[in-house]
Order: sequence, then C-alpha cells, then structure tokens
Amino acid sequence: MSPHIEKSLTTDQHDIVDRLLALGRSLKTARLSSWAEAHSPQDPRYDQGLELIAQVDNFLQARINRHGRGSASPSSTSSTEELASSHDASDEDTSMSHRLAALSSLSQALNTADPAAFLGIAVFAFFEVISDRAFGEWDCHLRGARSLLDYHCRSSDELNVLSRRFTGLDEIVAYFGWWDTTSTIVRKSTSSSNIGTQEGLIFDDWHRSVLGDDFFNRVGCPPETFWLFVSLAKGNGPADSRERLTQAMSQLLKLGMDNTERGKCVDVYRCAAAIAILTWPKLDVESDIPTSSTSSDITLTAAVDRICHIIESACPRSRFLAHMATPAYLAGTVKWEKFLAIRVRICSAKRDGKKEG
Repeated sequence: MSPHIEKSLTTDQHDIVDRLLALGRSLKTARLSSWAEAHSPQDPRYDQGLELIAQVDNFLQARINRHGRGSASPSSTSSTEELASSHDASDEDTSMSHRLAALSSLSQALNTADPAAFLGIAVFAFFEVISDRAFGEWDCHLRGARSLLDYHCRSSDELNVLSRRFTGLDEIVAYFGWWDTTSTIVRKSTSSSNIGTQEGLIFDDWHRSVLGDDFFNRVGCPPETFWLFVSLAKGNGPADSRERLTQAMSQLLKLGMDNTERGKCVDVYRCAAAIAILTWPKLDVESDIPTSSTSSDITLTAAVDRICHIIESACPRSRFLAHMATPAYLAGTVKWEKFLAIRVRICSAKRDGKKEG
C-alpha cells in the first residue's frame, strides 16, 4: 500500500516541502549569521549543520525530480518507453545516493544534538515512512524528534523561544504531533490487543499546543475531532458501548454543514472519529454496558459509506483529497472492498487532475 499512499499525498508534499525548505533556510541563515561569530570554521557542529542542510536539500530535489518524471504522460512508442525506463533507473540511483548521504549527515548531527537534525528527521518521517514502510509507522522518527526536542526545550515557553530562532520549526513540530496522533489511532484501531498493552502517544499536550487553526484548516480536520483522537490515544475513550455510540453519533450529526472541499474533508475526519470510537479496544470489558449491536453496526456502516461517497465524488484537483488517507485507511479496516475502491480514487487524484486540468 505504501507506494500508493505516496502518490496520494502528492498535493500535500508541496505544502510540507515548502515548510521543510523554509526551516532549512532559517537554520542555514542562523548558522551563518550568528554561530559563525561564536565558533571557528573548524567547529564540528558548524560543518555538520550546514552539511546536513545541503544534503537534505539534494535529497528533496532528487525526490521531486523523480516524482515529476514518473508523473509525465506515457508514450506508446517502445523507444520512448525504453528511454523512460533508463531515466527511472538513473533517478532511482541518484535518489538513493542522496538519501544515504543525508542519513549519514543526520546521524552526525544527532550525535551533537544539532538543531538542523529537526529538518532531517521531518524529511525522513514524511518521505521515507510513506514510501518504504507500512502506513502510519512514524514512531521511530518521532521518538528521535522527541529526544532532540527534550534536549533543547522542556516547556512550551522554551519551544516558543526556539521557534523564534528557527522560522518554521513550530510547524514541523505541529506535523510531529499530528503524525504521532494519527499513527496511534491507526495502530490501535487496527489491533485486537487491549489498549493497555500498546504504546501510546510520544509527544505531550504542550507539544501539541502548536497545532492551531491554521494547521487544522490546512489538513481539513476539526480541532475538536483531533482532540477526540488524542483522548482516545491516551486511553480516555468512552467507558461503555452506549457512551461510544452517543459520542460517535455526535460526530455524525455535524456532517453536511459545509459543502466546500474543506468541508468535505472535515466530514471525512468526523466519520473517521466515529469509526475509531466504535472500533476502539475496550478498556474494561467486564464493566461494559451492552447496547444494540445493530445500532452500532448501522452507525459504523453509515460512517464508512459516507467516507467512500465523499472521496469518490471529490474533485481530483482538491488539495484536501490527499489528507483523506487516514480516514480512508480506517474505513478499510471495516470494509476492505470499499477501501480498495477509494484507495484507487486517492491514488489517481494527481493523474486525473492533470488530464482534466
């Protein structure tokens, strides 16, 4: 599934890459303007930071170039196909070379807790996990990011100070908090194990405090729905089946209030919240108050069907379509056949958009 997810996030890549590049420029400027005055050119940290920024930039450009070539219009001539295949192999080699160089520089930066490592971690958390691992498995990268943050700041005030030094860092931390929450929801919603036996959130609430209205508008998720996900991930979900059904219905009753592309994404996340609530591992099975399984099943089916309908009818050029991957994944845990259909829809968004555009 992961190669398809990468394609589905094409629109989102531009948004995140812009912020990664902004952070890289900020780190480079700060290093050259202030650190150069306090450190000699032979200072290892000085070299490591600039080297990492340069290697990450090369890696980003290689990934962008490879994707751009791969999305070009196909040709029917065999000679062109052979040439394209040759270019693909060359692009793959170049991308891998820059990836290894960036990883090496990141390792060195982490050894000295260089702030430039935030850039490297964010890049690999986004690109590498989506391309090379199962969807939602960001925890390895996020633990590294949390350790680095702990070294530099232990409170919201200290994070604000650090963010003022490096423009864009607060947005990168916001994505860390977002990936942390969504990946926890994906892992626990798809596991039959008791919630208490699984690892929870990596970041704290004060880290997640950087997720503001601008961020939620960008990803198309209502703030209250996000914090409901956080509550679930912390193990503070509904105690019994009746409360689960009530909370799920409260999300679904808010559907259809906004017919814009963003509003459709909001509806998809509300449906995803309903699915997560109704399928969440029970905290205490013995104390559960039973409710009609038919009611829960009907509600669950309605949430899945609504997600499928919205994605199937969404504009292929909508920037919000890419952000529907997590709700689509949760819908697939309930109805696999429908998930296959909407996955095709998401993955073809970029291609269809070019044909119609």
